[in-house]
Amino acid sequence: MLKKIAIVILLLGALALLVVGVIKLFAPVPPYSPLATPSSLPPAGGLPPAPTYTPPAATTSSPERLAQRLDFLRGRDWPINEKLALGTPQGTVEVKNPYLAMADSEEGNLILRDTPTYSLSYSTVDSSFSVKIYELPFETNRKIAEQDLLKILGVAPADACKLSVAVLDYANLDPQNYGSVRRLSACFGGGK
Repeated sequence: MLKKIAIVILLLGALALLVVGVIKLFAPVPPYSPLATPSSLPPAGGLPPAPTYTPPAATTSSPERLAQRLDFLRGRDWPINEKLALGTPQGTVEVKNPYLAMADSEEGNLILRDTPTYSLSYSTVDSSFSVKIYELPFETNRKIAEQDLLKILGVAPADACKLSVAVLDYANLDPQNYGSVRRLSACFGGGK
């Protein structure tokens, strides 16, 4: 009798595991966001989200463009200082203000650069950066995009490695690499 009860309990346990597996298999999966708060880094900077920004005409000079951006930022709860201090687990990193460098904004992200080859963005939610590579050769375009990010932020590679930066591969169409997330190439070899 005890043997039959044990078998019934085991069968019920196996059935419960099967049901949970089927539910997890068919449950909707939220899309992956490379700009989600990394579990290893606390939210840094505490900066407010960005509303839509229309950049000034490309024909305006640099001082005029900066004046237009400052006018846009004033009256909002946005930082207008030339530099920002971003807190990281490795210490504070001072960067050029990404709000002043933005070309556009969408849903809490400042678009710092958007080209057919790559895009650079800053998340106002968690003070992280993303580098998205769209065209091959991946490594060549990655180096160009990373150098552009360092120039925009005005930081050395060692300080950039302290920041939360995700390099995303959208150039490779093979399923093992498409959308893969890497670190900056200057950081510990830049692997996955």
